[in-house]
Amino acid sequence: MSQNPNTIASNETRRSQILDAAINVLLKKGFSSSSMNDFIRASGLSKGGVYHHFKSKEDLLMGVVNRYFEEYLAEVTAIDLSNETAYLQLKYFLTGHQDLLLKMGNLSQLLMDFYAQAAYIPRLRDQFRTQYVTFQRYIADIVKIGIDNGEFVNTTTPNAIASGLIGVFDGISAGVLIAPDDIDFPNFAVEAAMAMVDGICI
Repeated sequence: MSQNPNTIASNETRRSQILDAAINVLLKKGFSSSSMNDFIRASGLSKGGVYHHFKSKEDLLMGVVNRYFEEYLAEVTAIDLSNETAYLQLKYFLTGHQDLLLKMGNLSQLLMDFYAQAAYIPRLRDQFRTQYVTFQRYIADIVKIGIDNGEFVNTTTPNAIASGLIGVFDGISAGVLIAPDDIDFPNFAVEAAMAMVDGICI
């Protein structure tokens, strides 16, 4: 028996409401210092309403992480650039999502907390690894196309460039936590990443 579409929409709305509340709590208190009761109070829903969607604090953490990556992947892959040069594909990947990059910068504190928790939560670590490999392969494939097309230096190692580009954004977004007034995110990250791409161009 299929679910009523209105029920499905209502469930999705409540789930989103809980995740929004969880993000606010996590930004204020961090994962270790927050509790399910904090998330329940912030959501404005009943305890049963929250536990219907998330059975534990760890489940809720996974829900926040999964939504973040789903939104990011949907944004990144929204436009088909396969007919463009590899250089333009990388440029769009690095510069074409300013709103999303700003959001990432604003959530850098949260993401660093998640990275720390990944050392103790195997399924969170597995999720980060899955997403990292996805992005690394995506970028490395574009770099390989650029090498094959004669756009990039043929001694370039695609996986190294992909890891370096990811590292630029991760490192500079982490720096925002330490010196927010001195780091213009995402502009610094975009400029540094594009310098790396320019460096492999023929």
